[in-house]
Amino acid sequence: MQNLKETLESFSLSEDTRRKILNEDHPFGNQGTPFIPSEFKEIAQIALAGHFLVSTGIQQVTVQPTCVEFYYHEEAEGGIKDPIVYHRNPKSGSPKSIFKLGILHNHVSGIDITFEKGTHPEDAIRASLLIREFSVDGNPPDSRSTLLYDMLYSQASIFDGFSIKWVDGEEKAEVEADVRKNVAKYDENGQKMSKSKGNAVDPFDALETYGADAIRWYFYINSAPWLPNRFHGKAVIEGQRKFIGTLWNTYAFFVLYANIDNFDATKYTLNPDDLTVMDRWLLSRLYSTVQAVDDHLANYRIPEAAKALQGFVDEMSNWYVRRGRERYWAPGMEADKVAAYMTL
Repeated sequence: MQNLKETLESFSLSEDTRRKILNEDHPFGNQGTPFIPSEFKEIAQIALAGHFLVSTGIQQVTVQPTCVEFYYHEEAEGGIKDPIVYHRNPKSGSPKSIFKLGILHNHVSGIDITFEKGTHPEDAIRASLLIREFSVDGNPPDSRSTLLYDMLYSQASIFDGFSIKWVDGEEKAEVEADVRKNVAKYDENGQKMSKSKGNAVDPFDALETYGADAIRWYFYINSAPWLPNRFHGKAVIEGQRKFIGTLWNTYAFFVLYANIDNFDATKYTLNPDDLTVMDRWLLSRLYSTVQAVDDHLANYRIPEAAKALQGFVDEMSNWYVRRGRERYWAPGMEADKVAAYMTL
């Protein structure tokens, strides 16, 4: 029987492999011909032969990886660097702690199983096996299961966990090597990103240009986390304008007039008898949006949840605020004005 735990514990790159990776412009063959180190190939053969047993409380199901990917990053100066490793050391700030063998991490592309090395964060080796695709009870892996995500935040290792544990296969699986399939791998024309084509995007440059919130929102709303994304600045800016900018402008409108009137929401209560039709409509839309977003997130429908939020913000700004601005301009603090403030 193949043993994934022992293989991950004993993992290390040979000097020949390290030299080849350091001499490549893109480790693991992002530029073209796949370069799959034999050390990673062995892990893939064992991982694709085994499976998870996941307890859902009322039943136990089998979750088998069908597509895996590797991330590798050395914190030490002069080491192999991977700018998109799942929880790499930030550009500034103290290094992160070394994770226990077999801890699960939610990655934008799937689920990582960590197998880190080192005694100090400053010289740690950040390594993970990313499960991009898996089947549940033998069903075709045409859609992403949510069963593993339910266990992500327990911080229990798959090798000693209770609700989720790893079961090794009898023989090594046959594997077919390919280049890495990172989420932000395609440009606006659907072309694979690479330095040789001149269309690669540096993640830190993108963060500096557009901001973290705008990029996060783009990936939330653009497509499911496990599918390839076309990344381009115009789409990020458009998403920022439609949602983040609209939400900010609505907030700024409220703060402007609330400060003028010295409005303090803690001194008032929302009186249903004072609510207008528009007030009731917005509150109804709020409650239905909360319900929809909760349902989408519970079922890991990330883009659908984001679109529901964006739709609500658009209606709040373009219908409620625009049609009721005069209420905030009225003198004094009459009941109708208080209702408008309390609703918004």
